[in-house]
Amino acid sequence: MLNADGCVSSRDGFGELPWIPGTVGHWFRDVAAAAGVAATMRSMRHYNATQMLTRGIDLRTAAARPGHGGGGVT
Repeated sequence: MLNADGCVSSRDGFGELPWIPGTVGHWFRDVAAAAGVAATMRSMRHYNATQMLTRGIDLRTAAARPGHGGGGVT
């Protein structure tokens, strides 16, 4: 069971050891480079929002997905 102050996503699987900042970003860069894809996590967030908008998802929902409160920034 996860402790009240435990990490939902942790490197030990028990919620006790949080990921070291930058770990996932490093993994993403390595995988993208190996695949020959020029992408960043930021560009993937923007791509996801664009795909939602072009498929008819309303602006407020598409803006909330990457963490923006309203549609002004998206």
